[in-house]
Amino acid sequence: MQCLFFGGIHPQPTWFPLHNPTVLDFLDKYMIKPENINSSFDAKTMKTSKTVLIIDDSRLSRMIIKALILEKYPDWIVLEAANAEQTITMIDSIAEPDLITLDVNMPGMDGLSLATKIRNSWVSAPIVVITANVQESISRKCAELKVGFVEKPINADSIDKALAFME
Repeated sequence: MQCLFFGGIHPQPTWFPLHNPTVLDFLDKYMIKPENINSSFDAKTMKTSKTVLIIDDSRLSRMIIKALILEKYPDWIVLEAANAEQTITMIDSIAEPDLITLDVNMPGMDGLSLATKIRNSWVSAPIVVITANVQESISRKCAELKVGFVEKPINADSIDKALAFME
């Protein structure tokens, strides 16, 4: 008879026959099966989810972007920064995110100047500007910096456009 051993701190080991329905239910529920593997698993980096950094001085904009991303990808990690100062502090304390969304018009350092600073530390992270400032000079500067450009308003379509820069 095949048996399964459950160890732990209990002084007496516990053995269960494998034909026990309770054990089979447990194994069926908790064993890793191909259909239960998270589709966002990245074998190269061994990451099980993506990380997005939202940089926008508008708390409402950050909340909407975060909600729309998590609605589509609930297992992703979404970090927020309200300005360049917070972002620069985060650069030294977190791993490179999989995507950075950035507003252009912020107090202090503007988004495009911040994008240049971010690029010096996080070389490969895609950066996408999500802005209501749709002047041609802004979109041209984004192209020069190799930064994505998405127009506000923030909605499911604009977030899908921003997420497409990760590919």
